[in-house]
Amino acid sequence: MATLFRNAGWSGATAAFRAASGLINALLAIRLLGVGNYGHVATALSIFVLYLSLNSSIFTALVVKLMAPASVGEKHSALLSAATLFSALSILLLVIVTSFLAWVAPRFMSIEPGHVLGTEMRSAIFLMGILTAIQVVVALHSALIEGAGRLDLAMKWQLVGPTVVLSLLALITIKMR
Repeated sequence: MATLFRNAGWSGATAAFRAASGLINALLAIRLLGVGNYGHVATALSIFVLYLSLNSSIFTALVVKLMAPASVGEKHSALLSAATLFSALSILLLVIVTSFLAWVAPRFMSIEPGHVLGTEMRSAIFLMGILTAIQVVVALHSALIEGAGRLDLAMKWQLVGPTVVLSLLALITIKMR
C-alpha cells in the first residue's frame, strides 16, 4: 500500500512540475520571439507533440506487455528488441519529417527566402526535432523502467526533458537582456 502512495505521489509531482514548466516555457518563448512568431513556432511544435504522443502510446502498450506474467525469458528479449527497433525507426522518420518541415514551414508562413526569420524558424524546427528525439529515447527508457515495476523511478526520469528545456530558455532569456 505504501508503494501505491509513493507512486501516486511521484506521478502527481511529475504532472505538476511538467504543467508549471510548460507554462513558464511558453511565457519565456513568447518573451523571446514575440506573440506572432511564437504562434508560428507553436504551430510547428504541435506536430512534434502529436508525434511524441503517438510514440508514447506504443510505449504504454510495451509497459503492459512487460508487466504481464507471461513475458519472461525469450519473449521479454523479443519485446525489448522490438521496442528498440521501433524507437530507431521512429527517430529516423522524425529526422525525415523534421527536415521536410524545416524546408517547407517558412514558405507556408510567407517568410521571404533568405530572411533572418526563416533561418531562425528552421533552427527552431531542428531544435524541436532534436528535443523530440531525446523525448522518444527517454520515453522508451521510462517504459522499460516502469515495465520492471519501478513507476517512481520512471516518473523521475520524465522530469529530465522539461528541466532541460526550461533551463535553456531561461539562459537564453538572461543572455538577451
